[in-house]
Amino acid sequence: MKPLRALLVDVGGVLVDEGNWPTWASEDFRGLVLSRLADSFGANQDWFSNLSRLFALETQPPEWKQRTREVLGECLANSGLALTDTAFRQVCGALAPPLKGLVALEPGVREAMDSARLLGLRLAICSNTVVRRAVDYRRDMKQLGLDGCFEAYITSLDVGFAKPHPAMFEAGLLALGVAADEAAMIRGPPGPRRRRCPSHGPPGNLAAHVSLRRSLRPPAGR
Repeated sequence: MKPLRALLVDVGGVLVDEGNWPTWASEDFRGLVLSRLADSFGANQDWFSNLSRLFALETQPPEWKQRTREVLGECLANSGLALTDTAFRQVCGALAPPLKGLVALEPGVREAMDSARLLGLRLAICSNTVVRRAVDYRRDMKQLGLDGCFEAYITSLDVGFAKPHPAMFEAGLLALGVAADEAAMIRGPPGPRRRRCPSHGPPGNLAAHVSLRRSLRPPAGR
């Protein structure tokens, strides 16, 4: 097996505490995103309330197709409106406010990322999202004090498929310039909101998920 050269890193349950991830059920978060939507579109719109569907959205096997655009189109169609590319970008941007102040970093995250970089590993975010894009995560990581840690940001919204579809991992490998047998995926523990990767999941040793706290140890003297 080739030496490990890169890590694809999940966000929820790895970098940030997934237990306090903002949801539509939170009155404060709902008020925040509705205000951002009103600012983006110039006024409150009746169809804003339909967007709660997006926060319950899950990708389904075996296709693992990203359904954000499809469901958002249905939300607008119910109000007699058509979804344009501009409206799609506006809605996703409004529904993806900065994470700083909404979530907490997991303990030791910055130290772990620094240890990985000391080992010469290349790092990329690889995250299933509903409305958050690479540009949003780039902003978030900078504001959370993790800027400079990641060379690439891969999201299912940008790719069009969610993990464990191979397209997500292939996008990460391509962005980092490494082969599948030179990389590993770090994800959070399985739980109610997480699916175990099926046997036909990511190629190479990306299927061998590793624990963030166990896997990163700087060599002696570094």
